[in-house]
Amino acid sequence: MAFLLGFLTLLLGQFVMQHIFYAGGFLTVIIEFAGGILFLVMILRRGTL
Repeated sequence: MAFLLGFLTLLLGQFVMQHIFYAGGFLTVIIEFAGGILFLVMILRRGTL
């Protein structure tokens, strides 16, 4: 079930990127950027790794 949810999320995100925003970039770039920002926020909030 988790695999299907993840697959559909990526599929929908890629569709939105290409057909609604007309962006040629890959969805993975946005996912990596958001994950990096979230990681930095978590580190700064706790103060330690």
